[in-house]
Amino acid sequence: MNREEDTSTAAGLKYFFNFLGWAIFSLIINSIGWALFELNNERLRIRTAVSPVSNMRFAFENFAAQLTVVALFLAVLIAFAALMYREPIRTLPLASYTLNAAVYAAVVLSAVFMLNAALKKGAVMGIVGTVLPLSLAFISGIFLDQELLPKSITTLAQVFPTYYYVRANTFTERMLRPDWNNIGMQLLFLLLYFTLGVYFSKLNRIRNKIEFVQK
Repeated sequence: MNREEDTSTAAGLKYFFNFLGWAIFSLIINSIGWALFELNNERLRIRTAVSPVSNMRFAFENFAAQLTVVALFLAVLIAFAALMYREPIRTLPLASYTLNAAVYAAVVLSAVFMLNAALKKGAVMGIVGTVLPLSLAFISGIFLDQELLPKSITTLAQVFPTYYYVRANTFTERMLRPDWNNIGMQLLFLLLYFTLGVYFSKLNRIRNKIEFVQK
């Protein structure tokens, strides 16, 4: 492969993983997130409320189960990317892109966990699942390079983890290694969302216990 082909292939892999970020968010929030919301019926809420399992353990077990499902989804798509770029794969930083995608998937899962714990109405969850992934894709540089976006848009995007996911992919394309700074920012979002999710879950369990006692 000549230099132009190498550059084109590297850019193609970066855009593949950028779009993968949108696919990850859409899949998780519209399938796993919605399923968890629908399963949160009255009988299950009461059973959870009186369970001796701690809030932290309950949250970790649920998060681990969801992460397993997402890992299988990522494995399929990344295997597809490896097949697409099977000839130049040895010179491309596929492992670095995969690491970034895995971290981002964990961040999205933590965000969905928080939203499920905080939201009460299915209509609201449906709107969030439709609008949020697409909006973040536009303002964070998935559909259009961040360099081409207005400064006001990129400033707004910095309060969401998708912005740092895209920046990490751009860094990997240029430097052929992981961008630990932007991956670290994503991990901070993961910690924030997960902590808020545990807090809202704890409030929900307390409220459910009160309702159970009153009945």
